[in-house]
Order: sequence, then structure tokens, then C-alpha cells
Amino acid sequence: MITASRCFRALCAAGVLLPTACAAHHAAGHAAEDLAAPVLGGVSDQDVGGLRLLVKRVSRSKLVAAQLFFEGGARNWSSGNAGTEWLALGSAVTGGAEDLPGPMFQQRLAALGSRIEVESTESYSVLKVESLRPHWQATLDLLTDMLLHPALPPPEVEANRQLQLSALQREHDDPDGQLAERSHEMFYRGLPEANRATGTPASLARLGRPELLAHLASLRQKSQWLLVVVGDVDPAEVAAWTEKAFAEVPRGVWAPEQFRPPIFKAPKVELTARPLAKTYAMATFPTPGWRDPALAVAMVAINVFRERAFEELRLQHQLAEAPGIGLGLGVSGEAFFSGLCRESQPALAAHT
Repeated sequence: MITASRCFRALCAAGVLLPTACAAHHAAGHAAEDLAAPVLGGVSDQDVGGLRLLVKRVSRSKLVAAQLFFEGGARNWSSGNAGTEWLALGSAVTGGAEDLPGPMFQQRLAALGSRIEVESTESYSVLKVESLRPHWQATLDLLTDMLLHPALPPPEVEANRQLQLSALQREHDDPDGQLAERSHEMFYRGLPEANRATGTPASLARLGRPELLAHLASLRQKSQWLLVVVGDVDPAEVAAWTEKAFAEVPRGVWAPEQFRPPIFKAPKVELTARPLAKTYAMATFPTPGWRDPALAVAMVAINVFRERAFEELRLQHQLAEAPGIGLGLGVSGEAFFSGLCRESQPALAAHT
């Protein structure tokens, strides 16, 4: 019999529920003071030798989550080496540190009940850390060792390269993936963001261990970093750990470039022929970004548009199987709207 408690634990293990919710559940049955829900405190914002540190204290949370951001995104690579940041960070995580390579590094993480994951986008890259509260420092020590002294064994580099190539192949085999890729290329044409974080088969083939080590070295400047820590931790203690752990990392001279949004002087339609039974369409245009006060208005408008589009295109006229309206937000300070609908050829012809 599957009990509610077992279901809850499964959701926690899968990462579906927030760490604080999982911690509150596991606390049940302990002392009376542990029965209360986690208490949210304020956010501590500090400069630690050039690194910006944000700490959100959540009293009685049993888990600690941390994310180390690297600013720059697509401005950190070119068309010739696109994909290098994802490959470098991914290979560093799976390859471990010089004094704790590969399997030993992963075994140590598992013993702590911790995990480290990588995400790279055209706006930023990030190392995501989750740990039990008693082990947050030991886990971040592993992160530091891996980042400052990466092993990057060639087998791990090749394994991660194949993972990225497989993802690109799946995207190419999927009509939705082809549509998203083509739309991205058109939308950011002429801008650094046109060079996607996933890279291309050609750019990934050029990347070896020396190139990845050089790229990781270029990221080691605290002025380019943002560390965010959430959990039942003392902000002063986190700041002291940060100062000690990254003492050898220079402040650097990183200065973010002003993001240039795409500019379209006139509407443009581009058709790509594919032997498919259905026609896939996507419309994309700039919207307000994070720093624009009009962003809140845009978010409300997109929500209204989403409901209206589904009602008109799907329910009333059956012109689209799955109309989807989305608002994509990047740390670059701009956003864009994408509308996707999949139509059969006869319906599309009748509609036009």
C-alpha cells in the first residue's frame, strides 16, 4: 500500500517539492519545537572580496541549497567554441578534483547525501548544490576543490561531449526542437546570444581538455560570481566560509556589458521546408526585461493572451492542436515572447 507519507518522501527525493517543505515533513515526530514550519528570515546581501553573496536563512530547514552563478553567458564564448562552458563545468562535476578524481568524488558526494548539477544558458551558467544542513560546508568544500583544481579526466570529457551531442541530435529529430532552434537563430541573429550554450557538433568537436581547462581558468574571478545560499545557516558563517574558500581566487575586472535587445525594423516570416505531416509555427518578439517596470504588465498580458489563444485556436476554431504561449526571461535583462501552435496542412491553408 502506498501511503501519503511514502508519496511525500518520493516527491522530496525527486526534487518535486521545495527543500523547506521536505524538511518540514521529515521534522514531524521529533521534538515539539521542530513541528513548526520553517521560518523565513531576511536576505543578507554582502560583498566578499568582490563576490556578491546572498544568504536567505530558513530556520529549521533540514536542507541547504546553494547556487554559484557565473555571469556573462554567451559573451563568454564565440561561434567557434560554443558549448565550452557547459562542457567544461559538466566535465568538472563528473570528473572531480585533482586529489579526488571521478568515482571517488561522486562517492564522497553520495556519502554526504549531496549533489551538484550544472546548467548553462545564453545568460549565465550555474553550479547547483543541495546538501543536508550538517554537511553544507563539506559539500561546498568539494565544490570549491572541483572548481579550483579540476581533474577533467579525458574519459569524462568525452562522456559529457557525447551527452551534449545526443541532446543536439534529439533536438534535431524533434520538430518542436527544430522549430525552437530556428526561432532562436532568427531572433538573436547578429547578437552573442545567437551562439547557444549547447554548442554545435562542429564547435564541440574542437574542444579538448586544454581548451576546457583554459575556459575554467577564465571564469575564476570573483567579480563575475554570484553565490546564493538558502537554508538554516548563519549569514556571517557563510561569509566567513566564502572568504576562506575562495581566498586564492582574484577579484578580477569583470564588468557586465550592456545587453543589446534584438531590433526588428519590419516583421519577417521565414519558412523552412521539412517532410512533416503537420506545419509548426512560432512567433517571437522582444518584451520588457527584468529591469523594466513594465515587466509585470507584460506577464499579466501574456497570461490573458494564453487563455484567449487556447480558446480561439483550439476550442472554437480547431486550428491548432497545442497552442502554447510563453514568456522567456533571461538574466540578460530582456525577455521575449514565443507563441507555438501546431496545425495540420489543410487547416493552415484554410486559415491563411
